[in-house]
Order: sequence, then structure tokens, then C-alpha cells
Amino acid sequence: MFGEALGSLGNMLGMPALWFYRGGPAALEPLLLFAVALGWTHIVLGLVLGLVTSLRRGDRHRTLEVGGTLAVLLGATAAIAAAVLGAPSWVIAVALVPALAGLVATSWVHGPIGALLGPLELIGTVGNVLSYLRVAAVGLASVYLANVANELALELPLVVGLLVAVLLHLLNLGLAAFSPMVQALRLHYVEFFSKFHDGEGREFRPLGAHGALAPRPHPDPPPGPTGVPPNGTTSGVRNLDAIHER
Repeated sequence: MFGEALGSLGNMLGMPALWFYRGGPAALEPLLLFAVALGWTHIVLGLVLGLVTSLRRGDRHRTLEVGGTLAVLLGATAAIAAAVLGAPSWVIAVALVPALAGLVATSWVHGPIGALLGPLELIGTVGNVLSYLRVAAVGLASVYLANVANELALELPLVVGLLVAVLLHLLNLGLAAFSPMVQALRLHYVEFFSKFHDGEGREFRPLGAHGALAPRPHPDPPPGPTGVPPNGTTSGVRNLDAIHER
């Protein structure tokens, strides 16, 4: 993807980059834009799931809150895109209409202090999107550490340089095995799940699954010598048979 083999070694050997070389001066902008686009998509997906969940529960306040946040995010994105593309001012104004409507809905849900809490919540959502910039930071830190290892190998005496380079590359590979995973999980659980998951202690049911699981039967007393429970009940056996058939 980036034309790398242990950092700049791939670039030195003429390995072509399918996208761009992360160690070059022009790598910062596309990486940052990619990370923001990734965060925007993930947050919008979480808000859509939250909107669907609140509609299914009939929670009007939650619907207005999540729907308003989603409208603000989509409207503001459309307005920014229109401004960047040089669209007429009326197009930008039309794009801002759902954003303003969403701001009103989000603020109204919070009652008298909604004028303060509504904008603060929207700022928090924007912060959630920008939090995905850590993905770009992890990628840049990895390639820069690899480049430092290669440069030290060239500047130091041969044996010392090779030893230092090997140690730094091993450290880099070790960090690469954990840091991206930890950062991705953090974004998934904090930024993404918070948009639709409410820990209310209810039984988890996937979207579209209604009554697919039967309640677990109570265990019957151990059977007697004849194989029949002492109290003569066989309801547990019948329940287990029904579950097996299902």
C-alpha cells in the first residue's frame, strides 16, 4: 500500500507505493483526511443505529436527540463540501437548513438548559470524529520509527548500526502488534458504541431477532432407580425436547 519494507528500505529499493509513501512530505494531508473520513463514516453509522433503536423503542426524546445530532453532522458536512467545491451561496444555505433544524431538536430535548447542553453535545460529536486522527498518528509514528532505525544503521559503524536497527525494528513490530488494536478498540467502544448502545441490563437481541431463544428450563431433580424423577415430573424433559426440535 505505501511502498514500504521496514520503513524507508522499500523506498530505497524502488518499491512502488500503491497509494503514497507515508514517509514523504505529502503524506500528512491524505492520512489526516482518510482518518477523518473513517471517523465520520463510523460515527454516522452509530447514529443511524441509535436512531433505529430509539424508533423501535418508541423513545421520542432519544429519537430527537440522536436524529438531531445526525442532521447536524450531515448538514454541516454537506455545507462544508459545497463551500470547498465552490458552490453558490444558496446551495450552502440549503445544506445548513437540516443542521439548524437538528440543533433546535437536540437543544429542545434538554429542556431549559438545552441552549447550553445541545451545542456542547454536538461539539462532543465533532470531537468523536476528530478522535479518529489517532489512526493517522499511529501510522505516521510507525513509519518514522522505522526510518530512524534505517538512518541510524547508515550513520553508525556497521555492526553497531545493524544492532541498533534490528532492535528498533523489533520494537516497532512489537508496538505495531498492540497499539493499532488498542486504539481501534478504544474508538469502537467509546466513540462508536456510545451512539446507540445503552447499558440498561436488557437481554441482548440482534437486529431482526424476535423471540428466537426459548427460556432455559429449570433442572429437574435427579432421576430415581427407574429413570423417572422422584416427584414424577417430566416437564423439564419435554421442554428440552421442544428446544432440541426448535
